[in-house]
Amino acid sequence: MSIPLAILGEIQERYKSISQHFSIPDERKLDKALDWHLGSITRLDIKTDPADRSATEAYRKLEERATKLLMIEFRKFEQIAWDVFQENFHIPSPEEDEQLSETIMVMVRQLCSELSSAITDVTKYEPDDQYWRPFPLREAHDKIKQEATTYAVMRGELLRLESVEVKPNPFGRSGSQRAQIENFFLHHFSHLQHPFDAQRDAKRLDPNLIEQSVRLLTYVVFKDEEEPRLRGFERKFVATFTHYLFCSRLSVGSVASVAEQLCNLLEPFLKKYALVFCPKQTLPLSREPLWHAHLDQLFQGLNICNADWKKSDQLYWREQAIEDAILREAYKGRNIGSHEAHMMTLYDAEKVAHSALGAILISCLKFIASNPETEPVVVGRSIADQMLDVFPLIEEIDPEFYFSRRSQTELPERFDKLYEVSNRAKAIWPICSSRLHELMYSEYLFLRNERAEVDRESYLQAYLEDLAADH
Repeated sequence: MSIPLAILGEIQERYKSISQHFSIPDERKLDKALDWHLGSITRLDIKTDPADRSATEAYRKLEERATKLLMIEFRKFEQIAWDVFQENFHIPSPEEDEQLSETIMVMVRQLCSELSSAITDVTKYEPDDQYWRPFPLREAHDKIKQEATTYAVMRGELLRLESVEVKPNPFGRSGSQRAQIENFFLHHFSHLQHPFDAQRDAKRLDPNLIEQSVRLLTYVVFKDEEEPRLRGFERKFVATFTHYLFCSRLSVGSVASVAEQLCNLLEPFLKKYALVFCPKQTLPLSREPLWHAHLDQLFQGLNICNADWKKSDQLYWREQAIEDAILREAYKGRNIGSHEAHMMTLYDAEKVAHSALGAILISCLKFIASNPETEPVVVGRSIADQMLDVFPLIEEIDPEFYFSRRSQTELPERFDKLYEVSNRAKAIWPICSSRLHELMYSEYLFLRNERAEVDRESYLQAYLEDLAADH
């Protein structure tokens, strides 16, 4: 496929109407030193040393100014192209991405040639490849080629993904709720404390196992299911978890209430896991699916507790493993919350809430160890998960650094374009492609390295200045 001629013609017509031409007389008015050098060229013999130095300096100044114009014209053309695409509701194909990139580069190469010829004509100077360093126009051409290719594909891919219907997400289209859940478990469950024996040493969990368990947890929570009895679980989980994170600790009643709600998440979580990973497993001596069972039967059928979770003897539980004790505490909290109304201190409420969330995490740990079908979920990371890692990296880029180097135009520059793509990609992150992720991450690395290079040059310049001052 190729870009329709009508759209291509509209892009070129719009660009012609606003394109800016390089005016050397105007540049002479803006720079007195440049005016003097160009005057020297006309007054003196070009072969004499003074005139030669004037020609070199004039060429350098004009080429630097021409480079700025080239970048501005490139950004004008690129912005016009994408405006026309969106105004005409045109979704480019991958082949059209390449065609747009090549169309931009044809314009850039033509403008580069015109600028170089104009500068050479007025300065009567042609730089020698061996001695003339750097070549601003040549460097700008190479940078534009890389940028134009990257953003033609990136924006085209984004438009194609945006045209796909995305189901609404219960945890927010940016994935912020999912990130909150992952961060909470990774930071608060690195160690497991025995709920019945405070003197026992806490058990340290392998960070990799925690990460895998959290992947399984979020996969089960946010997995789309048509079963009416479990379809609303993800919304319930997110609402309860968010309430727990942000409820005021000055109100013990609120914390106690949400702690009981967290305990009530364990049973539907286990049911949904059984439906997703063990749909054919039945209850003992019955044809009833396991995911129809109540909590006691789920504990038994999924084999997640090695102790007798119905025992209430405190001494018995002090002797049990930490994982089983946490499951017992969550089981007790769920039953008490459903049938009784005890007074709780803030410590008691936090302990119940921690055990409820810990029971879900421990269940995932046991599922990973016992069920090989969970391996594809916990070992490999989905593109959606990888996108959630890229967004914070882009947000960490210091915008002030790029604003201070911005040209005097309203045109979006390289950082602005990446930031815009990132913000739009957040709205569709569950369906983002590996190609979009690859391009966004490589562009982030480019900008980060560019900033590091500028900082390095600034440091070297300051060091040389200090060295010269000392001597």
